[in-house]
Amino acid sequence: MSNHDQNRIRSVLGGNIEKSKQAATLLLTLPGSPFIYYGEELGMLGEKPDEQIREPFIWNVSTKDSGQTNWEEIIHNTSDNTAALVLQQKDANSLWQYYKNLIHLRKANKVLAEGALKLSNYNNENDIIAFIRSYKEKEFLILLNIGGTIRKISIKEKFNILLNKDVVIRDNQFTLQRYSSIILELKTN
Repeated sequence: MSNHDQNRIRSVLGGNIEKSKQAATLLLTLPGSPFIYYGEELGMLGEKPDEQIREPFIWNVSTKDSGQTNWEEIIHNTSDNTAALVLQQKDANSLWQYYKNLIHLRKANKVLAEGALKLSNYNNENDIIAFIRSYKEKEFLILLNIGGTIRKISIKEKFNILLNKDVVIRDNQFTLQRYSSIILELKTN
C-alpha cells in the first residue's frame, strides 16, 4: 500500500481508520506477498516531504515513553490522532488488532496465501468489491463495501464466516455497512 517514499495510506484515505481496515483487507486477501510499511498497522499518518512519512514508530503514550525514538520531530502522529501500540494492543477494535487477525487468517489458510483469484458474480453492486480465492478444494468469498452507503446482498451459497467486520447477516441476506468486510469459506456440499 505504501513505503518510505509514498504518503502513508491513512493520510491518503483522509485519516479514516475504517477505510484503513478496508485497505488492509485488500492487501492481505489479494494474491502476492504483502508488504506492511512500519506503522501502517497503527494507522500512522504522514505526507511528503519524506521526513514526515518516516516519523518514529509510536510505541507508547508520549508522556510514558522515555525511550521514544526522536530522529524526526513528530508532526503527524500525536497522541490526539494516532493511538500508540500499547493502547491498540488492549483495544479489540483497533487497527493493529485487525491487522493481527488478518495476518493470522492468511497464515492459517493457503487459500489466501497461494490461492487463485477470480471475480465473483456479487461484484455487480456499486461500491462492492467481491472476489473468490481458491486453493485445491477450498474457496473463500471476500466481500467489501468500499462506499459510504449501506448495501444489501443475498448470498446463495452455504458458508462459514472467517472474518466479519460490520456485516449484519439475517438468513442469507447480508447488510454491508459502510466500509465493512467479510470473508466467507464457501461450503462445497
